[in-house]
Amino acid sequence: MRQSGKPILVIFAILLCALRASAQTLSIENTDPHYTGVGFFDIHVCNWPDRPPFYMALFSSTRYANIASIHIYRADGSSAGELNLNLFRSVHDPAKTDKRVFITQLPILKDVTDGWFTAIIKMKDGREFTAKDYVIHTLMPIAHDPLPADKSELTDSPVSLSWAAIPGARYYQVFVRDKWDDDRKIFTSPLIAKPVLTLPTGLIKRGGNYSWVIHARDSDGTMLLGDFNDGSLSGSLTFSVAQ
Repeated sequence: MRQSGKPILVIFAILLCALRASAQTLSIENTDPHYTGVGFFDIHVCNWPDRPPFYMALFSSTRYANIASIHIYRADGSSAGELNLNLFRSVHDPAKTDKRVFITQLPILKDVTDGWFTAIIKMKDGREFTAKDYVIHTLMPIAHDPLPADKSELTDSPVSLSWAAIPGARYYQVFVRDKWDDDRKIFTSPLIAKPVLTLPTGLIKRGGNYSWVIHARDSDGTMLLGDFNDGSLSGSLTFSVAQ
């Protein structure tokens, strides 16, 4: 697994420019290979602290009830596995049709090839759809040097959370949980471009005990990489605030 570097960025830029140029006069719906008539396909290369690097493969669809199977193939044509249709996140939007996001973690082989991964979506009526995602096997470093430091005991509620900038990361997202309330998630940040998050006023209370994690990613939506290619997740960081 390679670390992000200038050669990879140059290759990515060339591929992305070529893809965009070829689609210049067409709509995204007709050119973006991640989209099919029945949903959206994407793969992320994930670096988490509690397991070896893996792919997080997903397919989101409003036609989930009619999907029979989703099989994924690597760039060299070999099988990477199937999405487990029993593992999904439901998305409800009153203004739109409900959808499911099928999510499955798949292993990354030692000697794997960068390139277009393919998903074959088979429907219960016999139809088949093909989607593609370009995968580059870089590995996003995990966030470090958090402030407040892990297991900090603070005298005042912090106004911000910060960490060291990660090479290759263009965006971050922070998730905050209240450990006194069954570790309930109390805040999800928007994507932020700098390694510092200003906390909403009143979110962190005196006498509280909190945890937070940092997700880093390399992009936010391209016709080459989908939502993003390369991401990492920090371990759970905790702090408490005096009464």
